[in-house]
Amino acid sequence: MKVKQKSVCGNCRQRKLGCDGKHPECSQCTLTGRKCPGYPQEWTFVQQSIPSTEALHQNQFSQNGATGASHSCQESVKSTPPRQISHDATAQHSFAAVKIPDIISASPEELAFIVVENYIPKDDLPFLSHGSNNNGSSRICGSWVEVLPRLANTSSKEGVFFLSLKALAFAIASNKYPQKVSNLNATTVYSAAICALRRQLAAVSQPFNAELAASIMCLSLAEGMFPGMGRGISTHIKGVGQLMKAHGPNHYQAGLLHKLFVGFRPLLVLDAFRFREPTFLAEKQWASIPFAFSNTSLMQDFLSEVAIMPNYLNAVDQLMANPDDGSADNVTEVCFAFVECIDRLEQWEQMLQREEGAPYEISAGVHAAQAINPGITGHTLWYPSVTTANVCTHLWAIRIVCLKEIDKLRATFSSIVEACIPAKFCSVEYQQNQVLTLSKLICHSMEYLLQDDLKFFGPASTLFPLKVAYDSFRERGRGQEGYIKFCKSVVSRLDAKGLRSIPALIYAQ
Repeated sequence: MKVKQKSVCGNCRQRKLGCDGKHPECSQCTLTGRKCPGYPQEWTFVQQSIPSTEALHQNQFSQNGATGASHSCQESVKSTPPRQISHDATAQHSFAAVKIPDIISASPEELAFIVVENYIPKDDLPFLSHGSNNNGSSRICGSWVEVLPRLANTSSKEGVFFLSLKALAFAIASNKYPQKVSNLNATTVYSAAICALRRQLAAVSQPFNAELAASIMCLSLAEGMFPGMGRGISTHIKGVGQLMKAHGPNHYQAGLLHKLFVGFRPLLVLDAFRFREPTFLAEKQWASIPFAFSNTSLMQDFLSEVAIMPNYLNAVDQLMANPDDGSADNVTEVCFAFVECIDRLEQWEQMLQREEGAPYEISAGVHAAQAINPGITGHTLWYPSVTTANVCTHLWAIRIVCLKEIDKLRATFSSIVEACIPAKFCSVEYQQNQVLTLSKLICHSMEYLLQDDLKFFGPASTLFPLKVAYDSFRERGRGQEGYIKFCKSVVSRLDAKGLRSIPALIYAQ
C-alpha cells in the first residue's frame, strides 16, 4: 500500500469538483466567486493489490443494490481557461508513473501505462483505479482503459489482447516517441494483432469476454492513428455491436464488460448516425439493463436520448428512395420525430446551462480561433468538464442533422410537412440560420477539446461534431470561407496530434 497526499479545498471536496490546489485560493473558487477555505491535510491510501474478477462482481452487486441511479455528481468537475491551466507533470493519480527505457521490449503493464497516460485527460486520471472494487459510473466514456492494467497483469504475450494493446501503444508511441518507435514498427505490430484477432474470432467456441472486447477497442483506437483506416474502424465497431447484441444486455451489467460497454456505446451510436442505420441500442432494455447496478454519466444519459434517431434517418432514406410510396402518415411520423428531438435537445441545452454552467465564453484576447483565422468572429467557448463539452458539441451536431432532415422532407413532401409541423421549421431562412449558428458554436468549442491536457480523448471526441459543422459550411458555400478554413486548420492539428485517420473521415463526401 502506498500513501498519497492531495490538496483539495473544502468547497471543491463538498461539491465534488476538481481542485488545482493553488494558493491562496484555488481556481474553482476564484472563477465561481466563492471564498476558498484552504487545504486541510488529508491522506489517501491506494490499495495496490488487484482483486479477482469474481470478487469485483460480487462487491458490485452487494454495494450497488438492484436499482440504477442518476448520473454522478462527479460529472461537474470544473476546468479553467488555457491561461489558468496547470501543466504540472507531477500530478498524482492512481496509476503510478513508470519509466519506460525501451518501448519495443516493454512489459504488458508498461504498455497499459503508455495507453492510459496518453489517452485519458489529465483531470480524470485521479479517478481511475485498476483496483477499484465498485461499479460506479465512469466520468468519461474513455475511462474504459482502466481495465487495461488488470487485463495486462494476467495476459499472455502470445494472446490477442497483448498484441492489440501493443498495437495501440506502438501507434501512440510512433507519434509521440518517433525516435523509439517507427511507423514500420507500429504497422508490423498492428498487422500481427489483426491476424491474431481473426484467428480468435474464427474459433466459434470462443466467448465474447473482456479480453476480446478490450482487444477490439484497442485496435479500433490504433486504426484512428493510421491514415485511411476509417473503414477498419467502422468494421470493428459493427463487429462488436453484433457480438454485444448476440449476448444480450444482461451480459454487461457489471465488471470489466460493463466498463467496456460504456466505452463502446458512444462509438456504436455515432456509427449508426454516420451510416444512417438503426441500432439495437435504441431499445429500452439496452438503456436500462446494463446500468441496473451503476450510475449513468451525463454522456450515457445523452446517448439514451438520441439512440433512436438513426432509425428515423434510415426511414428518411427509404422515403426518398420511393417518394411516390410515402404515405402521409409515414412522412408525418418521421417529421414529428425530428421536431420532437430538436425540442428535447433544446431542453437539454437549457439544463446544461442551468446546472453545469456550460458553455461559457472566455475573452477575445485569448481566442485561438481568431489567431488562426481573423475571419472567425466571437469568443472561444469553455466548459466545466470534457464530458460537458462532448455533450454540448454532439447535441448541437444532432440538432443540425435533424434540421437538415426536416428541410429535406419539406422539399419533397411540402404539402404534408408544412401542414403538420410548426411554421418556423418550414422557413428556409430559419433552417439555414440555425444550422450555421450551431455549426459556429461547434467550431468555437474546438480549442477546448484540442487542449494538450485532454490527451487523445479530447481531440478524438471532435470527429462527429466537426464533420457535421464542416459539411454545413461547405454546403452553404458563399460567405463561409473563413469557417471552412478554420475547420481545415483543426483537421490539420488533429492530424499533427497523431489522429491520422481524421482527414479522410472529415473530408469524405
